[in-house]
Amino acid sequence: MNPNFKKELKAVGLDVDRAIRDYYIGNEDMFERIVMSILNEPDLIKETLDAIEKNDAKVGFNATHVLKSELGYFCFDKVNNNVKLACEIFRKGICEGAKELIEEVKDDYYEFINILKKYTK
Repeated sequence: MNPNFKKELKAVGLDVDRAIRDYYIGNEDMFERIVMSILNEPDLIKETLDAIEKNDAKVGFNATHVLKSELGYFCFDKVNNNVKLACEIFRKGICEGAKELIEEVKDDYYEFINILKKYTK
């Protein structure tokens, strides 16, 4: 893994070393391949915010449920803690309170995405 890539991921809040150790059996290449694959996924932050605007807790739940899994495997706790809380709000069938949680971390999430784009091969 490019040391600068790793350094930038750490700077945005990913615990890269823990992720590689705990979820990718020490394999940096596997981690890099999987973390880069998120660029092929839908924008789940946008999907979540759109669901909130439409007061659609089901769509919000589905988006945050997938997002919390992805972020969990990358040890992106800084963002994932709020995503988990939003997911639990949606699980109750409501949207109230979720927007603030997502808005609070969306810039960090998009900074992460921009780092991935920067290092796309």
